[in-house]
Amino acid sequence: VEFWMKLNEPEISFLSLRSKSNPQNKYTLGINNFQILGISPFAAEGTSIQQTFLSKNAWYHFSLITDFNSRRFKLYVDGRFAASGGFDLISDLNDLLIEFPANQQGKIYSIEQLRIYDYKNSVDASFAQRHYKDAQFDSSRIITRFNFDDMQAVTRKRNNINLLFNNIDLTRSDAPVFARSPELNVSLIQTMYQLEWFGGDYRQAQRYILEKSENGNDFTPIFRIDADRTAERRY
Repeated sequence: VEFWMKLNEPEISFLSLRSKSNPQNKYTLGINNFQILGISPFAAEGTSIQQTFLSKNAWYHFSLITDFNSRRFKLYVDGRFAASGGFDLISDLNDLLIEFPANQQGKIYSIEQLRIYDYKNSVDASFAQRHYKDAQFDSSRIITRFNFDDMQAVTRKRNNINLLFNNIDLTRSDAPVFARSPELNVSLIQTMYQLEWFGGDYRQAQRYILEKSENGNDFTPIFRIDADRTAERRY
């Protein structure tokens, strides 16, 4: 499970992983009044936690890796190890219920780009892809993702994954998440240059605009073309 999170207040819980079969069995992530990350319940035996301070109004990337075979979890924040420990209150992925608690004395937080994988790659691959909307992994299967583009997409159950929200608003995001640029090739044909591009985050593209500058500062559009959002298209 990975996502971007921005916390606006200290002393708040922002994620719970519950058992569907026994809702009292859950793990909760949050920060205390000193804005230090914590996990509840905290089992001292076999648990390691690195003191992690989370600033207010700043975006952080969370990667939570669970192994239902070994009953262990590892948590990373912005690519740095934050905690590890036992994960035995939830039997398997089909028993997992992801919940983002709300209405905590008016305290709020923001979330962006929630993704759930059957993850087989190295953890470094997750960190390298965290800024892209179309994260791609050669050995992992994406179970579901939430881009929070519209309310219907947020509340719909996907692939047997339940995501519970209460009292949420969709706002314009300022998270450091970007569309992947297409591959650009430049060819010299006699005295002319030919530009060709393809790929990238083509599902998000609406149009491509080619601009020209003679001084490196003042750019003028010289070519526009609408995107057809297909992987095979070359421009």
